[in-house]
Amino acid sequence: MYNNRYGPYLLDLKEYLPKKHIDLYSKGFVPKISTFNNKLVSLPIKVDYSILYSNTKLLDKYNKPVPETWDELIDTSKYIMEKEKENDSELISFNGLFDDSEIGTCSLFEYIYSFRDSNDSSFPSFNNETVVNAIKYLKDMKMNNFKKTAYLH
Repeated sequence: MYNNRYGPYLLDLKEYLPKKHIDLYSKGFVPKISTFNNKLVSLPIKVDYSILYSNTKLLDKYNKPVPETWDELIDTSKYIMEKEKENDSELISFNGLFDDSEIGTCSLFEYIYSFRDSNDSSFPSFNNETVVNAIKYLKDMKMNNFKKTAYLH
């Protein structure tokens, strides 16, 4: 996440670590996030995965599949929230983990990443129309679709 900012000041780990160790990280996403100008400047200490949890009990109760798109999430959430409004006044339809910490920033990056054209597309630059549309969509979700959420206010 910080390689572009600090990459010019970091050493190339390929010059200090055994090739056998570096090869452990040679596949998957690590080369994409650990290099700066062809230098291996970082290795993950741990890998975090953010996932979107679904309340399978409520999905089963209302015979709804697990949403696979943001539009499906909105439609399913609206439906279940309407049905459950008298049963569970504390029910929250969506929590994007958009708090004011680094986790909130990471959540925003992951959200934007989900709007790429395909799984093979790279992360778009922030002045890209994809990012602008993703942020507009997020604002619309907050204002119009998820009235009761765990968003920061």
